[in-house]
Amino acid sequence: MKTDKGPLAPRSLGAIGKRFWRDTVAEFEFEPHHLRILEQAARTLDRLEVCRLDIKKNGTLTRDRFDQAIVSPAVELEIKLTRSFKSLVRELQLDIEPKDAGYSRPPRLAITGRNSKHA
Repeated sequence: MKTDKGPLAPRSLGAIGKRFWRDTVAEFEFEPHHLRILEQAARTLDRLEVCRLDIKKNGTLTRDRFDQAIVSPAVELEIKLTRSFKSLVRELQLDIEPKDAGYSRPPRLAITGRNSKHA
């Protein structure tokens, strides 16, 4: 389903993922296959928030079975998810400004149409 501001966010996304989705589809136009990648990026942000909350609650270090301090699994997962999110953003080319890119790219900046901030 589509609104004036673009396709609706998947219901399964959390608050942070939905906000990222809404902000992104309001700014860019996407082909259907790009929306799947966008959904993965939004879901990654939701998972990152779970990691951040765990780290805030339990700290960055934990103890192994030998009582040695080790990095929390949540920190390691946060690092992996951050890399994944950056990769998905690059795949969607959201990190490239159209004027600097020198070419049109999907998704392209919405400069016409009713959901454009620039029209």
